[in-house]
Amino acid sequence: MKKLISTANLYRDLGYILMGNFVADTLLKLCPVRRDMTVIELGSGSGKLGIAYALGGATVQLVDIDENALKCSSMLADAVKALTSINPYDPGPNVILTHADLFKEFYLITSKGFDLCFNEGVPQHWPRGDERRQGCIDRMAGLTKSGGMVIVIGANGENIMEQARDGEKFTYEGMPEKRDSFVPGELLDALEKAGLKDIRLYNLHHQNPHLVEIKLNAPFQEISRSQALYLIGTGVKP
Repeated sequence: MKKLISTANLYRDLGYILMGNFVADTLLKLCPVRRDMTVIELGSGSGKLGIAYALGGATVQLVDIDENALKCSSMLADAVKALTSINPYDPGPNVILTHADLFKEFYLITSKGFDLCFNEGVPQHWPRGDERRQGCIDRMAGLTKSGGMVIVIGANGENIMEQARDGEKFTYEGMPEKRDSFVPGELLDALEKAGLKDIRLYNLHHQNPHLVEIKLNAPFQEISRSQALYLIGTGVKP
């Protein structure tokens, strides 16, 4: 059953946008914001990551299947405008909201040629073997202009597998177990199948936070791959 994100979570996400958080900070490090850039987030949820780009001057389109999530995005964008603008005629963050199913209503996303297309945790909603898992990344590549960047952020599948071996159950608050989160080699293959180039993989440890590039043929990492909470893949559209 759909429900509006709680007021407490809205305040939390507003704090993330205005003060930064380790995921948004990492995104902005991997693809710095420019005032003339266009950004699209597929499966945007509350929109906190996309609105962080809009706050820097980018034009941002947020796409989600859940109308309530987009209502929250609108509320967050309005709150950011109220708290950051001293000019009453300032339109505030340039955010476009699109209610669409990524597969059944992809035609509703009429803009193409984005400088950045990203999502957090969307492909892992589908189990391994489901064509929508790869299809999500293919669509991201299709929306991105030549020279633009695709960024996929998700839970670290190696972390989950190791915890499962230890008899633990890895969950996000209010979300089902992420058994189908990408592991590095799998995410690399998915980005390559989408036709992307200059692919890079990173581990993001939430405690430091610390970003470490993954070298798949290296036996040791500065941070153990299984200790990192997030796995991030980036690629450039040829």
